[in-house]
Amino acid sequence: IRYAIERHRSEMALRRSEEEYRSLIDDVFDTSMVAVLILDRDFHVVWCNEATEIYFGIERERLLGHDKRNLIDDELKCMFADPDDYAYQLLKAYDEGIFTERFECHVIPEGERTDRWLEHWSQPIRDGLFSGGRIEQYNDITERKQLEIAEREQRQFTEAVNEINLVLTSSLELDDVFKQILTNLGHVVPHDSAAITLIENDYVQTAQQIVNTAQDTAELIAEKHPQINFKSYTDTMSQTRLPLVSPSLQPDNQIPSSPHAKYQSYVGSPILLQDEVIGFIHLLHEETHFFMEEHAQRLSTFSRLAAIAIQNARLFKQSRQLAAHEERHRIARELHDSVSQTLFTCRALSESALRRWH
Repeated sequence: IRYAIERHRSEMALRRSEEEYRSLIDDVFDTSMVAVLILDRDFHVVWCNEATEIYFGIERERLLGHDKRNLIDDELKCMFADPDDYAYQLLKAYDEGIFTERFECHVIPEGERTDRWLEHWSQPIRDGLFSGGRIEQYNDITERKQLEIAEREQRQFTEAVNEINLVLTSSLELDDVFKQILTNLGHVVPHDSAAITLIENDYVQTAQQIVNTAQDTAELIAEKHPQINFKSYTDTMSQTRLPLVSPSLQPDNQIPSSPHAKYQSYVGSPILLQDEVIGFIHLLHEETHFFMEEHAQRLSTFSRLAAIAIQNARLFKQSRQLAAHEERHRIARELHDSVSQTLFTCRALSESALRRWH
């Protein structure tokens, strides 16, 4: 009886221990938002939780029982923005059996896998059933990275706007202003091609255009007949006075045989001067759905600076024309006065000569 009682107690304790272990695994580790993988001494994946499936977009069955080193090359590293660095960091830790330094890796979205930032950390397992293996953890730091990126971009944007403001106001030649605007647009909104259209006497005309080539060089050209028809966009922006984002260019906006036919997405902003539209800035990109509302707002801010620079250049040009006009009038007046005086003198001399003759 005593033996039976002790055996019953042992079985109950074992059962309770198993339930606690199962609860720890199923209720804590498996539902944790930290992705966890356990490897044995031969680097085979013996366990991973649900977060691993979510973060990597891959089912556990494709991981369990497989050599993690092969999985890195065949399945995993292609998921990251910097695959070579990811593979190097992990394989180095495997070969040397060391703790890994915490490093960040960017998961690229594809299919059910979403854009995500992860912080990786792993260490060797010293004791227990999986002694000689490793435990790996991936913490989701997407929200933190997004805040960091947003803060960094905002700081860079503010610095760029300050620098651009100095650049744009440093020249009063209209062509130089156009060139400075187009050259500095890349610091504000990434794009593959940009153009400026100006309104002259209620006529919209493409004045300057810049195209980024494969060598990341900029070519400044003038087009009186642009290959892309911006009229549908300029009409809308003229009415709303607001920037416009188009996820994909409409077929009738492009000439298929032109090199511009490769562009897929568009963002534009009116150039406003005291609520008067004096022109437009157009940006194009080869990827569809590339431009966001944030890009449109940044472009709108930049277009206000461009409006001031363009207006200053126009006023400077008008002042030079006015000065030249006034100079011509002054010379004409001097010539007129000189001729009048000469004629008056000749008449006086003639009359005097006639009197003396008589």
